[in-house]
Amino acid sequence: MVARTCILCSCWMILFEHFCLTFPFCFLLVETKVVIGELTTTENWKFLTRFCFLSKHGRFSYNLEYPVGYEVQNILLYYDSSNQWPSVYKNDKACQEKEAVLSVQRGQVINLTIEKPNSGCAVERNPGGESMYHCSRYRVFETARPRWWFIAVSNCDSSKGLKLKYRFVLTNNEKSSWLKQFSADEFYILQTDITFAAVYFLLILASCFVAHTLRSRRLLHVTYKLYLASLILESTGVSCLCIFYGVFAQDGIGLPGFKLLGRLLEAASTMTLLLLLILIAKGYTITRGRLRSMTSAKIGIFMTLYTVIYSALFIYEKKVFDPGEVLYIYDSPAGYGLVGMRLVGWSWFVYATVFTLLHYPEKSAFYTKLFLIYTLW
Repeated sequence: MVARTCILCSCWMILFEHFCLTFPFCFLLVETKVVIGELTTTENWKFLTRFCFLSKHGRFSYNLEYPVGYEVQNILLYYDSSNQWPSVYKNDKACQEKEAVLSVQRGQVINLTIEKPNSGCAVERNPGGESMYHCSRYRVFETARPRWWFIAVSNCDSSKGLKLKYRFVLTNNEKSSWLKQFSADEFYILQTDITFAAVYFLLILASCFVAHTLRSRRLLHVTYKLYLASLILESTGVSCLCIFYGVFAQDGIGLPGFKLLGRLLEAASTMTLLLLLILIAKGYTITRGRLRSMTSAKIGIFMTLYTVIYSALFIYEKKVFDPGEVLYIYDSPAGYGLVGMRLVGWSWFVYATVFTLLHYPEKSAFYTKLFLIYTLW
């Protein structure tokens, strides 16, 4: 009876933690909002970056230079209406046709030349004696609602293509250091992660106390150790994301290494939790002390394949993701693959739960709650 109570306690701590906290925050895609780069291409039109600006509070600042021999280059500002960005990106339209959808009167085309005073351009010579355009200015967006804006550069009359060094600063709500550097769709990520990190810290303390109690009674089973591993991985991952977003909120760049590490740790936590759920669904430490060799081998093969495919999708998202087409990870093939992997894991979880219930109907109360809550998860 004591063993059953302790096992139920640990399992319900798992349910509480992950039902409340473990949602797919590791797949939120946050771009650097201070965009620094150098473009050299034979194309006459090129997409550079995107941002979701608040109306009247969104600000786009640019500081750039390019050789006079590549004049006149333009900064193009498209918004997310169907007759703007979706109508020009990745299609066969000519450069002039892509520019034609923009309104010069509304400031959507910034001619980078001294003939346009509002562009903030001047001609200077660099140390090598080459004449260069240096342009620095900003734009404030006024729209009916927050909108996605896509920034491109063009020179439709050029026979040499484009050449540009640029530094863009894209901000919202200059008065709030919590929101300034974030795209409107990314507001409150930092606050949410800080809250989660604090809750995870408390959960780790409580879980360690329970683990000490179970150990003193010789009831510290593998399932609880997996729970602790999943909890610590998730907590560490969220803490890394807090560091990344905390620095990002100050400089618009952050520490990309911490973001990557946080996402990897959260992914490891998810896979550890999935393994735990399958083991519990199979009845391990609930209705039996050990699994058959064949069952263990199947679970090992499944988790290996799951990890390999999950890793491949993660790499695919990092290498192939196109911010000009996809606003969120679940709009992309990698996102569809992640959803598919979750469905495969859920299918085995359901299969194992049903067969365990058929053999041990007296456990129906526990497994019904387990099934309902983790089906939602």
